Amino acid sequence: EEELQETALRIIGRKVKINYNKFKFNPLAHVAEEVFKEAYAWSSDKVSFIDHFGSLTCEVLLNKIKHLEHVEQCDFIFLDHLSMIFSGSQEKDERRLIDNVMTELAAYVATSNVGIIAVSHMKRKQVPPFPIVNGEKQPVWIEVSKEDMRGSGALEQLSWIVIGVEPEIMPDRTRGRVRIVILKNRVWSKLGVADVLKQDYDTGLLLDASDDEEPFTTDSMQ
Repeated sequence: EEELQETALRIIGRKVKINYNKFKFNPLAHVAEEVFKEAYAWSSDKVSFIDHFGSLTCEVLLNKIKHLEHVEQCDFIFLDHLSMIFSGSQEKDERRLIDNVMTELAAYVATSNVGIIAVSHMKRKQVPPFPIVNGEKQPVWIEVSKEDMRGSGALEQLSWIVIGVEPEIMPDRTRGRVRIVILKNRVWSKLGVADVLKQDYDTGLLLDASDDEEPFTTDSMQ
């Protein structure tokens, strides 16, 4: 949903460990030109982009994926996000569209050497009341399940692995941590919390926050 240049600069920022928001208007004010060029070369070698803005048929989408695999030599493809494929389409039945594209993607992955990480939006969930301890509000996690994926049951049924991202809601509305949760695991079977992460605002990188004090969850209120 963002401009291609913005995505590219975010990846360069990840390499030089500078938050994209710091140098998006003038990168060379924050990093030496030589370092920027090296990071640009690194990102060009690691990442390939195919930009589009909706209304793709399954045939066109698969042709783009084949190009990324066989011409660009990609190992993994991020498809962000599924609903954008159909943006502007005349077909109004989104469930049927998602069923079709998930079937095609699953069949392609099963017969190729490329992995596809397809991003799906979740149903909106209401923030539960903040628990109060010693007169102060405590953070809560927004817990998600694979059934919360929006659009079609094929998202769950045809995926090998389903990974959820759960936000921590802070009482003062600042950005909290995020929790990576394995919701389906056809390959290795194990489910549950995989990582707890927080963002370093200077570098823009995600850091391990699993040792931080665990906040209240919705379960603790029962």
